[in-house]
Amino acid sequence: MLRRPRKLHLLLIAGLVGLVCIGALVSIAKYRDKSASSALQPDRVTPSAVFPSVVPDVQATDATPYTEPFTPLTVKFTASPRAGVAPLSVTFDARTTTDTLGKISSYQWRFGDGITAKGPQVVHIYQAPGTYPARVDVRDNLGYEGSTMLEISVEPAESVAYQLVEYIEDSGFEEGRANFEDYYETSQSVRSSDNPLVGESSLHVEMPGWSNLIMPIYYPWHEGPRGHSLTARGRIRINEITDGTSITLCAVVYYVAGDDTRVEACTESDEMHEDGITLKSTLILDPEKQLNRIYYWLKFSHDGHADLTLDDAHLLLEMVPGTGGQ
Repeated sequence: MLRRPRKLHLLLIAGLVGLVCIGALVSIAKYRDKSASSALQPDRVTPSAVFPSVVPDVQATDATPYTEPFTPLTVKFTASPRAGVAPLSVTFDARTTTDTLGKISSYQWRFGDGITAKGPQVVHIYQAPGTYPARVDVRDNLGYEGSTMLEISVEPAESVAYQLVEYIEDSGFEEGRANFEDYYETSQSVRSSDNPLVGESSLHVEMPGWSNLIMPIYYPWHEGPRGHSLTARGRIRINEITDGTSITLCAVVYYVAGDDTRVEACTESDEMHEDGITLKSTLILDPEKQLNRIYYWLKFSHDGHADLTLDDAHLLLEMVPGTGGQ
């Protein structure tokens, strides 16, 4: 039997031990690298940490209540009267408004009917029935603003039973010219029995350029009536007229006093009819104003010439009873 030498056996054992040591050193080095790498990585976050399964119970709270912006203005105004029948005149006064910091620079009024005004004290007339929100907006020199509002109640006006007065007694000119006058003698009129449309006669009028035919009613000073309306009406035949011209019929009023002392309502026609055409002009009056005089007024306000016949003339006044006479 052959035996391996003892020296060779020892070398094999030493080689195995060396291999084991080298493997151990490699394992230690890998562990250290892994530990160092793990130290540089952030901690992992689980979904449950970000989105917890239990949601806390959050109770809803009331929103912060709205508060009016600060203003040193205390806006006040009076309205007198606050109710009545149309037309209603109301005095508005905001002079009791106060300002603790600055000075009031403007008052702007809105009366609720589309009309506005400026100033600390104003007067406004409500013409129609209704309920109106009257408002004033106040501003001071520091830019602060304030406002307030009152309601104004306007009732319909009480009906008035007007007395109807006819001022042309001989409307068909049966007996005379019914007090018609050739104004400034620029027109020539004559009672005529040729083909009257009403009654036995009519009024035949020759009118050169810019001439007038009138029938006036004059009242004693400060003894005239008050009225609701004045109507002038007449049946007119235009026998001949310059081309491009026309005849105008007006109801005219002069009040005793006032800014608009003279007012009128007119109707114009240049049509020619054998049986005549009725012209009618109605003027709405101010029932608070006294009449000084009224007119039935026929105008030819052109160059040229007009030949016409007037039948069935009327001048009608809707008069406030007890305020005057014919």
